[in-house]
Amino acid sequence: MAVSIIDSSASVTSLVGNLEDRPTNPPSLYLDLEGIALSRHGSISIIQIFLLPTNHVYLIDIFVLEQAAFDTASQSGATLRSILESALIPKVFFDVRNDADALYAHFNIKLRGVHDIQLLEVATRKVAPRSPPKDILFGLQRCIANDAQLSAKAQQCWEATKEGGKALFAPASGASYEVFNIRPLPDNIINYCAGDVVHLPRLWKVYSQKIDKSWLERVQEETRKRVAMSQDESYDPHGKDKAFSPWATKKKARKNKSRSKNKAGRAKETIRFGTRNTASPKKLSPGEISAAKIFQRQAEKRLGKTIVHQLSVENTERELPRHGAEYEDAQKPSAIAKIPLESRFTRQDLPTRPKGASRSDVATNANTGKPTSKKSLMWICTTCSREMLQSQQQDHLGGQAHKRLAKLQETASNASHSTVTDIRKPSKENPTAAIKSQKAKAKSAPKKRIENPPAIRHIFAKPSEDRVSSDILQITDHPAPFAGHVRVLTLNSPQNKNAISQRLLNKLTEEIRKVEDSIRNEDRAWQAKREDARLGHGTRVLIIGSEVDGVFCAGADLKERVNMTVAETNAFLQCLRQTFRSIAHLRIPTISAVPSTALGGGLELALATTFRIFSPVTEVAFPETRLGIIPGARGTVRLPHLVGRTRAADIILTGRRIGASEAFRIGLCDRIATTEGQTQGKMPTNNPSWRRNVMKEALYMAWDICKGAPGAIRPAVRAILGASDEAEIREYAQVLPMKDRTEALVAFREKRMPIFKGT
Repeated sequence: MAVSIIDSSASVTSLVGNLEDRPTNPPSLYLDLEGIALSRHGSISIIQIFLLPTNHVYLIDIFVLEQAAFDTASQSGATLRSILESALIPKVFFDVRNDADALYAHFNIKLRGVHDIQLLEVATRKVAPRSPPKDILFGLQRCIANDAQLSAKAQQCWEATKEGGKALFAPASGASYEVFNIRPLPDNIINYCAGDVVHLPRLWKVYSQKIDKSWLERVQEETRKRVAMSQDESYDPHGKDKAFSPWATKKKARKNKSRSKNKAGRAKETIRFGTRNTASPKKLSPGEISAAKIFQRQAEKRLGKTIVHQLSVENTERELPRHGAEYEDAQKPSAIAKIPLESRFTRQDLPTRPKGASRSDVATNANTGKPTSKKSLMWICTTCSREMLQSQQQDHLGGQAHKRLAKLQETASNASHSTVTDIRKPSKENPTAAIKSQKAKAKSAPKKRIENPPAIRHIFAKPSEDRVSSDILQITDHPAPFAGHVRVLTLNSPQNKNAISQRLLNKLTEEIRKVEDSIRNEDRAWQAKREDARLGHGTRVLIIGSEVDGVFCAGADLKERVNMTVAETNAFLQCLRQTFRSIAHLRIPTISAVPSTALGGGLELALATTFRIFSPVTEVAFPETRLGIIPGARGTVRLPHLVGRTRAADIILTGRRIGASEAFRIGLCDRIATTEGQTQGKMPTNNPSWRRNVMKEALYMAWDICKGAPGAIRPAVRAILGASDEAEIREYAQVLPMKDRTEALVAFREKRMPIFKGT
C-alpha cells in the first residue's frame, strides 16, 4: 500500500487528474477526515482518500493548503470541490454526518453522491433473538472486527496501528488533537490515517452483497437525509441521538406514550370541569388519576403557584361532561367565566398567565371570559431594567436589591453630573421645579469614583453561587449591567507557580471553546432574525487572573517539558498557539489581571488579551533566550505591535525584567491598580492585597464596558480586529437597525438612562 501526502498546489493538480474518470461500480473513492473537534465548531486537518483499483492512499493536507486544496484545478478544469459535489461520482464514507458538517461549515462544500457504510451495516444486520437489534449504530472499529474478515495477523497489526495513533491525540491519555497539525506529520499519525480508510472497500463489498434492493433504496434515502441534516443550523455534532439507527424499533414505547397522552387528556378535562355536577357521574381509572396528578405538578412547577384543584377521592367521583347539551353550555364564555379561575386553565391556557402571577393579577373580560392582556399587567423598573407584574411593584421598590442598585446609580450619576432619577414621572405639584432641583443637586455633588459595583461586592463579600471550583482552574460568573455576565478564569496551580502544564492548557482550551460556542450561537440566532435572538446575554467580558499570591504565570512547565519528545513538544506548542489565537480573536473584550510576575508563556497569555492590568509590583519578562529557545506562542509578533520593534528586541534579546511603571510608559500595560497607602516598598510582592486590587480594577473596567449596549460592544471589537475602513463600515451597518440604538436616542431626548436589551 502506497501513501502520498498532498501539500502543494502542483500535487493537488496531479491528484485531481488521477481521481477523474474512475469506475463507479464498485466505487473508486473511499474517504475519511481527521481534525480538531471535527465539525462546524472545530477544524479539518487531513482528508484521506483511498483510490481503487490502484490501492493508493492520498493524505490531503488541509491545514497547510486550506482553500487551495478544493479550488486548484486540473488540466481538464476539474477540482476536488467539483468531485465532492458531483452526484455522478460515488464517494464512500463511514458515518458522513460530521464530515459533511465540517466541509459545509468551513469550505461551503455540499456533498453529493455519498454512500454511508454505517447505514449499510445496519440495513444488513440480521434481527435474531441473540443478535444486536437495529436500534444502535456500530462504530468503524466494531464493523472491521465483525465483518472485514481480516486474518488474525492483519487484525492484530491494524489494532496496534490504531492504538499507536490514539496514544498521540487521545485526551484521555493527556494528549491533544493538535497532533494532526504538526508538520511534518509523525509516522504514527500517517499510519493511523491510512489504517482506517484502507478497510472501507472491503466493508462496502461485504454489505453490498448482502443487502436487497428495497433496503438499498432506504439506505440511499437516509444517507441523503444525513447530509442535508448536517448542513442545517440546528444540527448538533455531539447529540445523543447520533447513536441511534434511523430504523430503531420502538413500537412498544410509542404505544405506551400514546396511552399516557390519552390519560392525561381525560385528566385535564376532569380538572377543567370538575366543579360541575351532572346526573351521570363517571369515575376515573387509577391510571387517569396518576396522569392528572402529573399534569398538576407540571402546572404548579411552571407557575410557581397552585392553579389547579388538588385531586382527592371526592374529585374522582365528579362528572365528565364531554358530550351533549351540558358540554356545549360549558363551552360558552358566560358559563366559563362563572367557573373559578384556577379551574379554567388547561395546558394551552398556561402561557397566558405571567410567571409568578397571583389569582387577582389575571382579570377576566366580562364579554369574552378570557384573561386580560399580559402587557397591561406588566411594569418596568427604570432603575433595575427589570420587567415584572404591577402587583409586584411595591414589594420590589421596598426590597434591598432595588435600594442598593438605586444608591449605586445615584452615586454614578453624581460622578458624571447627570441624574438617574426617573424624571418621566415628576411631582404633580410642580414638574419643572422637580426636574431643575434634581439637576442642581447632581451638579453640586462632589466628583468621586463609584464604589464596588454589585459584581465586585459579590466576589469580595462572599463566594459566588456561580463559581466552579477546580484544582487547577476556577471559573466565576458575575452579573453584568442590563444582561449577560462577566466570566473570570483564575489560574490555580500554586505548586508550580501557575506554570502552563498540559493539564492546565487542556482546561483553559476547553473553557475558551465554550465561550466561543456561546458567542457563535448568539450571532447565528441574530443573523437568522429569530424572534428570541438577543446579543450580549452570555459572556460579555472575559477576565484571566491568578488565584496564587505573588505570581500570574511562570510560563511553561519546564519540569514537564524535560520529559517530552520533540513531537510532543511540537504538539504542545501548536495547542498553545491555537488557544492564545482563540483568545486574541474572541469577539468580546478580554482582560488580563496580572498581580505579580509573568514570565515567558505567562506574558504571551497576557499579550493575547485586549487589555492588561498590572499592580505596582508586577514584573514581566521573556527569559527564553537564556534557556536556549525563543518565545514560541506569537510573543515575537504581538509584542512589537504594542511597544515597537526596537523596544521588543530589547525585552526579548536581553531577557530582563520590566517593572509596572516602565510597562505602562511603553504601552505594554494599560492600567496600574493602586490603592491609597499602598506602595511597592511597603508590601511584599506576595501580599494578597495586590491580587485583590488588580482583580478589582479588572472588574471595574469590565463593569464600565458592559454599561454600553450589548449589541454595540461586539461589532466594535470586530471592527478593531479588522483594523480597516471596510471593517468599520461593515460593522456600523450592523448596528444601525438595532432597537438599542433607538432606545439610546430616546433616552437622551428624555434625559434618562437608556435601558438596553441586546436587540
